[in-house]
Amino acid sequence: MRRDFMADVSHELRTPLAVLRGELEALQDGLRQPTPESLSSLQAEVAILTKLVNDLHQLSQSDRGALAYRKTQLDVVRLLQVAIASFHGRFQNKKMTITAHLPEHAVIFGDPDRLNQLFHNLLENSLRYTNEGGH
Repeated sequence: MRRDFMADVSHELRTPLAVLRGELEALQDGLRQPTPESLSSLQAEVAILTKLVNDLHQLSQSDRGALAYRKTQLDVVRLLQVAIASFHGRFQNKKMTITAHLPEHAVIFGDPDRLNQLFHNLLENSLRYTNEGGH
């Protein structure tokens, strides 16, 4: 299981690194000129890597029992709506739709950072493992 996990992590790190390397080499060799789109793409890859490294760090803290939770009263519906909205463009790019049938409010006690991380991971996985045009 640990071996599979490490293989998955290696793959998840290699993919954005390969994109970064290729784009940077093309810019460096003069094959491509920097554009706002290419720079935005590079920033997106850096953000993916940063999130992965942060998630790994939090996982290691959790394994050691050192991860602190900040439980507060929050509207989980609002938190989920914000997470879905932040993925809207990426869903559109894959010609995918997301539908959420939610109540107006649902107040719970929880850690908004961990819940936000959970929602983002679920949405990220839905993008990754649903075919283009999926619902």
